[in-house]
Amino acid sequence: MIADHIRTVAFAIADGALPSNEGRGYVLRRLIRRAVRFAMDIGLNKPFMYQLVSIVGDVMKDYYKEVSENMSFIEKVVRREEERFHETIHEGLAILQELIEKGKEQNEKVIAGSEVFKLYDTFGFPVELTEEYARKEGLAVDHEGFEKALAEQRERARSARHDQESMQVQNETLRNITTPSEFVGYSEHKVSDAKVTAIVQDNIAVDSAVQGATVQILLDRTPFYAEMGGEIADEGQIYNDETRLVVKNVQKAPNGQHLHTVVVEKGVIHTGDVFEAVIDEEKRLATQNNHTATHLLHQALKDTLGTHVNQAGSYVSPDRLRFDFSHFGQVTEKELKRVERIVNEKIWEHLPVSTMQKPIEEAKAMGAMALFGEKYGKIVRVVKAGDYSLELCGGCHVTNTTEIGLFKIVSEGGIGAGTRRIEALTGRKAFEKLNHDVTELAEISHMLKINIEQIPERLNVLLKQIKDLEKENAALMAKLGNAEVR
Repeated sequence: MIADHIRTVAFAIADGALPSNEGRGYVLRRLIRRAVRFAMDIGLNKPFMYQLVSIVGDVMKDYYKEVSENMSFIEKVVRREEERFHETIHEGLAILQELIEKGKEQNEKVIAGSEVFKLYDTFGFPVELTEEYARKEGLAVDHEGFEKALAEQRERARSARHDQESMQVQNETLRNITTPSEFVGYSEHKVSDAKVTAIVQDNIAVDSAVQGATVQILLDRTPFYAEMGGEIADEGQIYNDETRLVVKNVQKAPNGQHLHTVVVEKGVIHTGDVFEAVIDEEKRLATQNNHTATHLLHQALKDTLGTHVNQAGSYVSPDRLRFDFSHFGQVTEKELKRVERIVNEKIWEHLPVSTMQKPIEEAKAMGAMALFGEKYGKIVRVVKAGDYSLELCGGCHVTNTTEIGLFKIVSEGGIGAGTRRIEALTGRKAFEKLNHDVTELAEISHMLKINIEQIPERLNVLLKQIKDLEKENAALMAKLGNAEVR
């Protein structure tokens, strides 16, 4: 079992998977913990699996060289996960000991199934291990109660999945609307003859809506991007001489159309009406800057931290970008500066950004990065930034990296085991951030009556003075205390 599990774990991590609390990462974590539990049965009570990675690499080198090529990283990931689980086991043991002592004090002979489940669910503590420790102390385990608690948890999980699926499928009205809607927003920011093909109000299909109403509409052609792949939806207006609609949100309908949530600001809207549909171009351009920057950032992280880095989530809006990625360990200040420098260099290199439709296997053969968990059709859209970045993506992008202007990382940190997050700004927002920082430095230099370049040196002097004064104060307080005692 242990040999089989370490082989699977080594292959999975070499392929880019990392232990986490969801999806493939959860499966990986369970595999490692299951192997650790088996190891405890044969007296191995400390991290050891990471030492087997080199053996897997050596045995499989002719068939799967990726393990040997990523040896040190795989060992690091496995060892850290083992150490975390051993800490969890020890916490579980402490709680189990309390339960046993409490049971003895109250002359109870059985540990409640709910408590056994809590140990299992929260701490990953095996039921068999709980039973073994309990038996040594003359107690039994309520298996029936445990199974009941386990069944209740599974039912809650099923209900949550059902609710989520229901939200995704939306309502029956939208599912029954099959009228096509063409998205032309990659190249057109306005459509002068967009026809309303459907109106939905309060989940009911209607023929019209009056001023003040919030409704959902479909257009036969639309320039409005529907929120997808981390990129937020376009905003803007849909209007003619008599009527004006303000677009608040755009989502994909169950049958793939772009569904616009609008407020009827003026007039009345009817199915069949023809409008001019115009997106907020300033916000779209800023969003495009940020989206293309995430592609450059993704590749820069791989170049700096290693090929194991993979996107774990993203958020792209006109104001900022957020990029989550898989990586164990800290990102040093030096590494972060290198990433930022690489992205800016790719911006200044004026790389052309092109898109193409390709069969998915051909796109992958080209080296295009596909995101785990994303659903792709047989034909995919590939976004290419010069010879530097190549990704499968349905989002909106610049035509040349120089349009991004400037890239500035504003924060970086861990958001979970093996996952880190970078937040950054581009273009005007990046300039405003840098300008704000320079203004604050100028104010500090004015307060200190020195030049900006002298701030670090002056702060070191002040910090030393503060430290000396704290020592002096502590000495005086000690003398004062002695004097009061006398």
